[in-house]
Amino acid sequence: MSEQQLPDGWKLMKFGDIAKQISRRVEPSETDLDIYVGLEHLDPDSLKIKRHGVPADVKGQKLLVKKGQIIFGKRRAYQRKIAVADWDCICSAHAMVLEANPDKVIPEFLPFFMQSDVFMNRAVAISEGSLSPTIKWKILASQNFTIPSIAQQHKIVEAGCLLQRIQEQITALNDSALNLSNSIIQEILNRDKVEIKKLHQLVDMQVGYAFKSKNFADKGIALMRGANVGVSNPDWGNGKKYLPNEIAKGYSEYLLNDEDIIIAMDRPFTGAGFKVSRLSQSDLPCLLVQRVGRFQSYKGITPEYLWLLLNSKFVKGYLFSQQKGMDIPHLSRKEILECEVPVLSVGEQNKLSNTIGCLFSKRDTLDTKFVHIKQIKKTLLG
Repeated sequence: MSEQQLPDGWKLMKFGDIAKQISRRVEPSETDLDIYVGLEHLDPDSLKIKRHGVPADVKGQKLLVKKGQIIFGKRRAYQRKIAVADWDCICSAHAMVLEANPDKVIPEFLPFFMQSDVFMNRAVAISEGSLSPTIKWKILASQNFTIPSIAQQHKIVEAGCLLQRIQEQITALNDSALNLSNSIIQEILNRDKVEIKKLHQLVDMQVGYAFKSKNFADKGIALMRGANVGVSNPDWGNGKKYLPNEIAKGYSEYLLNDEDIIIAMDRPFTGAGFKVSRLSQSDLPCLLVQRVGRFQSYKGITPEYLWLLLNSKFVKGYLFSQQKGMDIPHLSRKEILECEVPVLSVGEQNKLSNTIGCLFSKRDTLDTKFVHIKQIKKTLLG
């Protein structure tokens, strides 16, 4: 788009003119700062940093971040990880530390601009590499974007801040519903005389097939990989791979069904939570891939009660402690099925599941509203 075609007040600018990269390196063992922020601590499409580590957790040079500066995940940009630091800290070297050029844009505008589809689609397009696509500052700085006038920037920031406050309120309500459900579960399942059994006495687990990557295609039957097992629901935003229909016909035993409960066996715990998902019709058809498990063959336990248990502290606490491996924490089928759980009668299971199901339903409604607000934020720049 030429200058003559731009909306009134908008200008064509290079990203390097509106933002500057701050690249001050720090040894974690030598810093006086108390906070370390890795990419795993950032939530997609959220400017708030809700969790963090400490410098003692990591080795190797990191980046110095000052309060108010932007941390942008330059590796795997499709994950849309951008946040504003609330304190001085150090962050992963797989991020860029940025701040606005106040001569060109108001500082508060830059993070909202970077959350937009306009910016993020470009960031993904210029990423280099296949396994861990990464952005180079020199390439990003040379990208041209249409930037609104200062007056329009103020309006965008005002709208963005309002939407962010709404998101924070939704998150607070969601957390309250989760805490209430956990309290109810704890109170009922901690009673005396509740029978304890191991999961393998109640349910079996099928582990997915090691499909060959050379057979992957752009269309066909979707593959449910570990990266696609999200917290509560599948996450297809991490890239969708397919197996051609002709090849998929030979693997019908790995076809997933509506309401199936699956678990990621590699990196089952992330900053976002425990990676167990329940499938819906919109996820189908798809095939179960290696290092993803599907629960099946229920014996004296309902799927709804298993779902409740998997989202309880009983199971999450045990499985977290059973993870093996430093680089890629993982669980085996045996470790998962060895987990001990409290078992109610089927009637009591149904009663508790219905109560908690109502709270989960409220959380689903809140999640839908959150996603809607997030979509509006992405389009603030049209």
